[in-house]
Amino acid sequence: MKRAPATLAFCAILLLSSIVPAHATFHIMVIDQVFLGLKQAPHAQYVMLRAQAPLQTAVYGQPFSVSDAAGNSLGTFGTFCSTPQQSCVLPAVSPACNDGGCPQPFDANNRNILAATPWAEELFCITADLVATGVLPYPSGRACFGDCDLRPDCGSGPVDCVAYGGYTGDNRPFGSPALSPMLGEALVANPARSNQFLMPNDPLLDDSLGFAPGMPTPQNFHGDIGSIDGVAGDAEGTGQVDANDVGAEVDVLFEADRRCGLPTARRGADANLDTRVNAADIVATIRIVTTAS
Repeated sequence: MKRAPATLAFCAILLLSSIVPAHATFHIMVIDQVFLGLKQAPHAQYVMLRAQAPLQTAVYGQPFSVSDAAGNSLGTFGTFCSTPQQSCVLPAVSPACNDGGCPQPFDANNRNILAATPWAEELFCITADLVATGVLPYPSGRACFGDCDLRPDCGSGPVDCVAYGGYTGDNRPFGSPALSPMLGEALVANPARSNQFLMPNDPLLDDSLGFAPGMPTPQNFHGDIGSIDGVAGDAEGTGQVDANDVGAEVDVLFEADRRCGLPTARRGADANLDTRVNAADIVATIRIVTTAS
């Protein structure tokens, strides 16, 4: 009789192990942020998701679809690989998880999933879970995640979408478009916004109510948070740009060739925000100093 609890626990573990593959899915997700770029870095873009339940890690084959202002398809911003399935689910599919430290499916609730262009990775100094190869339209368009038609997990259509700006295409069931952010801002979801399959009558599913411009704070599945550190042209890292920074820019050329290779406070040495550190940043710093004076 004393062995009964241990036997029951072992059976419970076996049962859970058997049901995880069947129930691990992808559709209890929301779009949490969309970053459409900077004026100086228009291709630094990302879409960030947030899981609203455990086990939402079977992302294999799932796309981030994009539409123009009229609702015409622009293809995909990025798509998770399809095969082999065991390598195309989280955390295995994410480059951010290559060295471990990422949650397993049961612990994935409220975790973010980041699809970002290489330029965005370098600008924010963060590793994306999916490297995006497409483009998000600006100032108007629509970005979506997921395609329920590809799998039996959910009904039909995308899992979540955010339309913005002057979008006039079909956006059901996500209502009116959100306000288009200024370049450098992100479209940020209200933290109370719920997934359409959990709360189909949530008023915040209407994009105009559920999203607002805010600060970009990309976060990947590993939990790393990216930021645009440094003041453009401030190679010294003092927080201000002055004539001394022109000489400091020259010194930086012998120190690093990428902004992410510099200490956080001195990443402003990438004065033109192209993520590289080279002679062009000296010219950009001179212009900044001249304009300020």
